[in-house]
Amino acid sequence: MEKHWVTTNPFFRLIVSLFGMTVIDCWKGLKFHLNDKHEYKNISVRSFASLLADQLLYNQFDDRRVEDGNLTLSNPL
Repeated sequence: MEKHWVTTNPFFRLIVSLFGMTVIDCWKGLKFHLNDKHEYKNISVRSFASLLADQLLYNQFDDRRVEDGNLTLSNPL
């Protein structure tokens, strides 16, 4: 990413590095925990990043409000 986003801002470089490490860790965790016959077992990091970006941009969480669901634990007593 540093080749495409040239910057001299150290904070931006730090955030981009941490984001990149997080994506790679998620990709490796996905590949480790899937069985051998799963369709994403041999997914490339570029395909995983594309899938992750799509799911982050087009999720259903923006349409929910606090009133739509129970976000508290009820007391069973």
